[in-house]
Amino acid sequence: MKKTDLKSCPDWLLKADTFEEDVEMGYDNKVIWKGGTWRSGIWKGGIWKEGTWEKGTWKGGFWKKGTWKSGTWEEGIWKMGTWEEGIWKGGIWKDGFWEDGIWEGGTWEDGFWKGGTWRSGLWQGGTWKKGTWKRGLWEDGSWEYGLWEGGIWEDGTWKKGLWEYGTWKDGTWEDGTWKNGIWEVGVWEDGIWKGGLWEDGVWESGVWERGIWEEGYKTVGQGKWQCYYNTVLGYIRIGCMDKTIEDWDLFFESDKVIDTPRDTYEFFKIHQSYLVAKAAMEAETNMGDIN
Repeated sequence: MKKTDLKSCPDWLLKADTFEEDVEMGYDNKVIWKGGTWRSGIWKGGIWKEGTWEKGTWKGGFWKKGTWKSGTWEEGIWKMGTWEEGIWKGGIWKDGFWEDGIWEGGTWEDGFWKGGTWRSGLWQGGTWKKGTWKRGLWEDGSWEYGLWEGGIWEDGTWKKGLWEYGTWKDGTWEDGTWKNGIWEVGVWEDGIWKGGLWEDGVWESGVWERGIWEEGYKTVGQGKWQCYYNTVLGYIRIGCMDKTIEDWDLFFESDKVIDTPRDTYEFFKIHQSYLVAKAAMEAETNMGDIN
C-alpha cells in the first residue's frame, strides 16, 4: 500500500521522496518495503524486500534484494542485489554484485566485486574483478585484476594485477606484478617480482628483479612430478619427497623404485629435471660463496 495509507507511518518515511512505493508495517512497527522507487531521504530501519534505491542515506536494517544506484550506506545487512555506485561505511555484505563505488568499512562475505575502491574492512570470500584495494584484511577468495596498495592477504587465489605493498600470508599467485611487501608463504606460479621480502613458499616461474629471499623452493622441469630446490635448506624436492643432492644421487644410481618405473620416458624426464635442479642449486650456492 501507499505510505500515506499506513496508520502508523514513521516521519522519516513520510518525509522521503518515493515513487509507486508498496509498503506495510510489520512486527514491532517495523517498515517493510515490498517494491517501488526510493528517490531520496533517510532510511532508519526495517526490511527492504525489493525495489530501486536512487539516492539517500541508509542507516540500518535488512536489504533482501533490489538495485542500489547511489547514496550512502552506514550500517545494516545486505543479502543480495546489485550495487551500482555509492559509499559503503559499515555493515555486512552477504552476496550480490558490486559495480562501482567506495567501500570504507565492514564485512564482505561473498559476491562479485566488479570495480571501485576498497579503503578498509574484512573480505571473507567472493570474486574481485577489478578496482583499487587500499587496506584491510583479505581472508579468502579470487582476485582477478586490480591494484592492491596495502593490507593483509591471508589466503586465496591471485590471478593478475599490481601489488604495491602489504603482507601475503598464504595462497596462490598465478600472474601479475609484485612491487614491494612481505611474502610469508604460498605458491608463486608466474609474474614479475620487483622487490620486497620473500620468507618462504614455492616459486614455480616468473621474473625476479630484486628483493630479499630468505627461504623457499624454486621449481624446474616439466616431468610428472614437479622438481623444486631450496638453497637455504639444501634440499631438492621431487613430488613430495625432500632429499639432499647426495641422497638423490644415491637414489638415481640405485635400482630402487618409489612410484615411477625406471624404464619409462616419464622417469627419464624426472631424472633430467633433477639434474637441472642440481646444477641450478650448486650454481647459486657457489655464487653465494663467492659473494
